[in-house]
Amino acid sequence: MTIHPKPFEQWQQPPKNDELRLIPIGGLGEFGMNAMAIHTAKTLLLIDCGQLFPTEEQPGIDSIVPDFAYFEPFADKIDAILLTHGHEDHIGALPYFLERWPVSVYGTAFTLALVAGKLKEHELKIEMIEVNDFDKLTIGRGGMQAEWIPVSHSIPDSCAIALHTEQGIIFHSGDFKFDPTPVDGRRTNTDSIEKLGRAGVRALVSDSTNVHMPGFAPSESLSRDGLARIFNETEGRLFLATFSSHIHRVQIALDLAKGDRRKVCVVGRSMEKTIAYARRLGLLNCNDDIFIDSKDVEGHQPHKILILCTGSQAEPLSGLTRILKGEAKGIHPSPGDRLVLSARPIPGNEVPIIKMLDRAARLGLETSTDGFEPIHVTGHAHRDDAAMLMDLLKPEYVIPAHGTYRLLQSHAQLAHSKGWGADKAPLLDGGQCLQLFSDGTSRLAGEVPTGKCFVHQGIENRVDARVVHDRLIMQEDGIIVATIQLNKHGQLVGEPTILSRGFVILNDDEAYSGLLKETVRKAFAEAPMEVIADRELLSELLRQSLKRIIRKTTQTRPIIVPMILDAKKG
Repeated sequence: MTIHPKPFEQWQQPPKNDELRLIPIGGLGEFGMNAMAIHTAKTLLLIDCGQLFPTEEQPGIDSIVPDFAYFEPFADKIDAILLTHGHEDHIGALPYFLERWPVSVYGTAFTLALVAGKLKEHELKIEMIEVNDFDKLTIGRGGMQAEWIPVSHSIPDSCAIALHTEQGIIFHSGDFKFDPTPVDGRRTNTDSIEKLGRAGVRALVSDSTNVHMPGFAPSESLSRDGLARIFNETEGRLFLATFSSHIHRVQIALDLAKGDRRKVCVVGRSMEKTIAYARRLGLLNCNDDIFIDSKDVEGHQPHKILILCTGSQAEPLSGLTRILKGEAKGIHPSPGDRLVLSARPIPGNEVPIIKMLDRAARLGLETSTDGFEPIHVTGHAHRDDAAMLMDLLKPEYVIPAHGTYRLLQSHAQLAHSKGWGADKAPLLDGGQCLQLFSDGTSRLAGEVPTGKCFVHQGIENRVDARVVHDRLIMQEDGIIVATIQLNKHGQLVGEPTILSRGFVILNDDEAYSGLLKETVRKAFAEAPMEVIADRELLSELLRQSLKRIIRKTTQTRPIIVPMILDAKKG
């Protein structure tokens, strides 16, 4: 069922002794910002702390992170952040949370390696507690234990987290799939999951990203076949772009490069760092001599080179973008080379990716991968994976998470088809609090404050949503500045002036400019004296008058800025 949000009036009061609050702070109704608060009388923690990447609808924004307002009344009671894995949509908001509340962070070795690099960039010193598969640790002031269950996903060291609480077991799947032949041998541990199911699970919070896709998610090993054919049929340099954290895909690429006797040049700071972390932890099997520096690329025959880079999503500062712009020293794409994007486009990135591929084609690179599929497989559960997890755990509640509204809806419908009633598979909205009580009862309490925070250039530079909205309007419809001058008696001096930038009507269109000036003169002439005496009221009157005439005549909505100046004497 769809839960229509209503305020949770008592959200600022701590939970009662028999109460557990499960609150999605982010990650519901969107891809990204995954963060789930779990709050009892003794423990307050956050599972994952992710960011959302901005789109063209958020100009000038570097990152979007959750609004963590729920934690403010409990600032001295926050115990920890537990991490399922190291993807940015699960760890990207950590600096913004930890700068405000420097609590301990729990995670597996590779996850914490990625976190450590991120915190170092932001000059944050935080206690990080490394966990191993199957560890079961007491969190906070007692009354809750967290157990890490290994799962298959598109990044090493991924885990589900089972919380053992007085209100029952809460199982958070993280991102997962049931991969029978994972590249690194890390299968989702069905024995541990089934054991938890026999013990009784109160609630399952489950990944919805690909729940609309039929069958089981394909094995990562299948991508090797398509990539192998590409290696064999590429006569020039091969440019392979993928996510830097996808170490399994990197391992496949390195194995194929070795078999094809290609040297590997890594381009992209995050790719270089992540490969270094993985090698240090024994998660990547390769020899030093397979790698070469970019300055040595020209010294090898083209068919003996693999350029492994970031940029599969056309990120502006990525390795691939710099290569295509001619900004990567020693690397010069030429006809006969091939570009392969071994990643699925993140929703919203389709247009930049198309533009990037067009740029590559202009340089002579072959960009088509038709006939070579699969060159990418998902790390997220399909419909049968999600159903299998429900069957193993047999939870009282199924809580769809991680996905757009339609995907959450599809996940809830799957639960309904398997016997969970609408009240046991609720379609929660962001901030919607589900209360679970020790006596087995539960309640949908209402909504706590949540939302998005926009960040520009660092954790201390938050941007109000209204600023983002205004930027978008200026980007689409431009800005108009209307200026008038008043003497000390409040009388209009001279003609109003109109200045526009990015507006649909050209600046030299005198007729339209005259219409806007006349609109300003008329609005001023008809304004009551008390409005003229109050510059804020007068400014708003002029803005509304211009807004009406512009919308009526052009159907656009530019930013309108009235300016009221004091006329110079003499």
